[in-house]
Amino acid sequence: MINPSMLSTLGIVIFAIVGAIALYFFAMGAVELFTKVTLGQSASRNDQLGKRLWGTINHAVGQPKILRQAEGGVMHFLHFWGIAIFALAIVHLLFERLFGAVLFRSPVWYLIADIAGLLALVGILYSGFRRYVQKVPRLDTGGWKEERLIVLLISMIALMVVFYFLSYGFKIVATASVPGEPERYTLAFVSSWVASWFTGIDPATARFWEFTFWWLQMIMAFGLLVSFRYSPVIHPAVAPLNIFMRNLGPKGANIESINFEDEEKETFGINKIADFTWKDLMDPYACAECGRCQDNCPAYLTEKPLSPKKILVKIKEQLEETVAPRVAMSTEGGHISFAVTKRAEASEEGSEEEEVKKLVGERINTDEI
Repeated sequence: MINPSMLSTLGIVIFAIVGAIALYFFAMGAVELFTKVTLGQSASRNDQLGKRLWGTINHAVGQPKILRQAEGGVMHFLHFWGIAIFALAIVHLLFERLFGAVLFRSPVWYLIADIAGLLALVGILYSGFRRYVQKVPRLDTGGWKEERLIVLLISMIALMVVFYFLSYGFKIVATASVPGEPERYTLAFVSSWVASWFTGIDPATARFWEFTFWWLQMIMAFGLLVSFRYSPVIHPAVAPLNIFMRNLGPKGANIESINFEDEEKETFGINKIADFTWKDLMDPYACAECGRCQDNCPAYLTEKPLSPKKILVKIKEQLEETVAPRVAMSTEGGHISFAVTKRAEASEEGSEEEEVKKLVGERINTDEI
């Protein structure tokens, strides 16, 4: 017997096409990020793999540093764990849609999924409250141009959770008379509550709305994949990798001394993107722009112009302008290849085009550093 929750053949084809397009944009975003980051100089980060892995698990999963600040830490913790487990719930339902397979029938699973979705939604709404109602100063990004993408991402994640609950609510109504189905959702308190709104709707209508909201949920999910290429806020994807690649040596051990009496030197220190290491160029993309560093910076706290957060943001802006347009894909000869643009090649050689602001003096004011 075919599972009625399974997509039709046409639905599977449409899903595959839209999914492939979303994955293409995600993959191109990953390639472009790699291209930008590798414009920097070499830096060894392949030692002590065990320590790196444990540190990543500890900091990315346990989040001890973030939880030191109760209010923002709890919000981030809800975000992380809520969305992580909720993503598994999406995959679980996806298996049922594509293959008709129900991986978990235990009511406990649906309880966990509902709790995760609720935590994610609360975390997202609370983050919006802190940013737009409380207007916590360190969360300020500078203007609507920067803020609109954050609003879009927050809205897409929130809608994805809402559509999930609506889809499951209608699913509970549609399967109320199917043997064994109601028992699956006895502990799914949020989905069951949503289902109570629509009691009395006939199964066919409920099934229609179940699939409608599921498709809307998938559109939000695919949109998030596409946004990886265009959004400057890709912290969730890059931060764990950045933690893994952190410097395990003594602080300041790799800083080279500067001989100011060397008359052959044309510049001192870092003056352009090519002077950074690739790890330095990864840091701005791992940054969540939360402002924790800014709130703990002695210079900033004494009202100096230096803001570590803004320095990272400006480095990212410089890098984005230096290498844009980014990467072009070619399929000549039946093989996929990626061509770096002329502008990126120029940056790799150490020269940046004239229309791009100078990193030091224009993009970053000398007073800031």
